[in-house]
Amino acid sequence: MTDLTKLVKNYKVFIDTSSLMHDGANHIFETELYKVLLKNSKKVIIPIKVIEELKKHQNSTINKTVKKGINGLKIIKKLQDDNLIDIRGEKNDPFADNLFLTIFTKFRTKYNLCLITQDKGLSLDIIGLKNSRSIESRKSILVCEIIIQPTTQLVRFTHRNKRQYSKPPVIKKNIPKKIPQHKFIIARKVINEKSILLPNTGLPTVNDSVICKKAGKLKLIKNIGSGGEGFIYQTNNNRIIKIYKDEKRFENKFRKLSLMLNHPLSIKGVCWPTDMVFNINKEPIGYLMDKAAGHQMQTSLFIKPLLKKYFPKWTKKDTIDLSLTILQNIESLHKSNVIIGDLNPFNIIIKSSKTVFFVDTDSFQIEHYPCPVGTVNFTPPEIQGKDYKSFLRTKKHEYYAVATLVFMILLPGKPPYSQQGGTNPAANIKKMDFSYPLGEKTNKKTPDGTWRFIWSHLPFYLKDKLYDVFKNNKRIEVSHWIDLLTRYKHDLSKGHLTNDLFPSDFKPISQYAKDKFKVKVR
Repeated sequence: MTDLTKLVKNYKVFIDTSSLMHDGANHIFETELYKVLLKNSKKVIIPIKVIEELKKHQNSTINKTVKKGINGLKIIKKLQDDNLIDIRGEKNDPFADNLFLTIFTKFRTKYNLCLITQDKGLSLDIIGLKNSRSIESRKSILVCEIIIQPTTQLVRFTHRNKRQYSKPPVIKKNIPKKIPQHKFIIARKVINEKSILLPNTGLPTVNDSVICKKAGKLKLIKNIGSGGEGFIYQTNNNRIIKIYKDEKRFENKFRKLSLMLNHPLSIKGVCWPTDMVFNINKEPIGYLMDKAAGHQMQTSLFIKPLLKKYFPKWTKKDTIDLSLTILQNIESLHKSNVIIGDLNPFNIIIKSSKTVFFVDTDSFQIEHYPCPVGTVNFTPPEIQGKDYKSFLRTKKHEYYAVATLVFMILLPGKPPYSQQGGTNPAANIKKMDFSYPLGEKTNKKTPDGTWRFIWSHLPFYLKDKLYDVFKNNKRIEVSHWIDLLTRYKHDLSKGHLTNDLFPSDFKPISQYAKDKFKVKVR
């Protein structure tokens, strides 16, 4: 916990809007910090722009935001009544974020400065000023944030900027530097919010310009795709912008984007939103992200002629490497309490077996914002047919989708419940009518041809787990799949199993096995 007495004695302390709206704001500002300020006859500084932002929140359509805005203003009023606050600035000052950057840049050589904020992006920008080579100063810049676990307290912001000019960290050769990732709150239910459609002001298209909060003005130079929600454009700085269709521009969608932008995740290959995009009228229309390179999984790996075209030298080992790359990304997201929700091959771009990209990340389930879409083959039986917008998925739900993806990579493009003479996929999933055999256990509906051959060549320890998931409705954690596939990769490298992607016959069985276990070849 930050020593508040030293803080108020040695620093000029500024407070941001986000911290005044935090759940722990009353405890910090009306109790802990309040007592220290009073005892030491010190003041904190709040710009006028922060007060204006809190007043705007009073007009929000979300009750929770309204309450937090009112509460923030009450905190300011209490500090002001006891002469513990300096309100600085003018009404024509820039937005609060830009204002703090301006102030800290101007006075960083004159005073020790501290900002209390929950905004991670702003925190990194302020810390970046401290690391600048251009100005030498013995003064300190500090960023603090409120946490409520295990107790409510004010702590030093721990996310380290990559640029460490003085005393750079020692990094062992060939070991990548790990960047601490934000952990989102695990919400229990969807917040009941009204879906307010934003006004239709006309959307930009090719050769038009858009405005980004951080990247500034960008030009749309090429339309590279479209979907149910919007249009995808390449920009003049080789980034990608998703612009929502007029009928999809709901207010809560942009609140979710703001949450993601305030807590950026740096996971290789996950195309996380990096900036909010506005039209020329400064109205939100979409978001900016890094460019994904490669081929969509569904239309490359999962269609045999295209698999041979795009990845002609691939063997089974390459598909296992691909699975491991994907699983490691999913595991990283889960560690940050992010649920993908709509995990499917249309949203995965393959450049190589060890380089993939996850796109459409704005549909990810983040805190109380559900993933509003889904795909039948990747939806577990207990939530088949449910309205995806009405509930929050769990990791247990996601484990089913993960197992499905693993199955469809092992048997390129074949869903686990495809069968001869079967009904529709949703019905098969609900009945757990899995057709691939485990020893003598079979419903005799296994698809003909190459799929039977591929299944027979899989090691028993993989078939056993897949059977458990799709027949016995058990769920396997991502880390366990990583262990199983790593073992499979080892067995392939030792030549214990075939490396062919599409074997032309069943796995040969020794005479000893036939005699001892009475194994029937399928």
